[in-house]
Amino acid sequence: MIGSVFSGIAVIQSGIKRLDQSAETIARQSMTDPASPASATGDVIQPLIDQQQALYQVQAGVKVIQTNNNLLGSLFDALA
Repeated sequence: MIGSVFSGIAVIQSGIKRLDQSAETIARQSMTDPASPASATGDVIQPLIDQQQALYQVQAGVKVIQTNNNLLGSLFDALA
């Protein structure tokens, strides 16, 4: 059970890292060529998609931890 908590934490950390990387890409794109909005828009789409996927990844990690906590609570209730 503890392993699943660590797995959930690892998934959350990975999602946060992915979110940071895509945010950095977006920031770089907005600073490189602000005079060319058409090319900047195309270059920002993938990092925006990556941010949404990172959000889902973090949410999945949280669900793993919540499920583990619920399972432990049920086990304690059964033992009581």
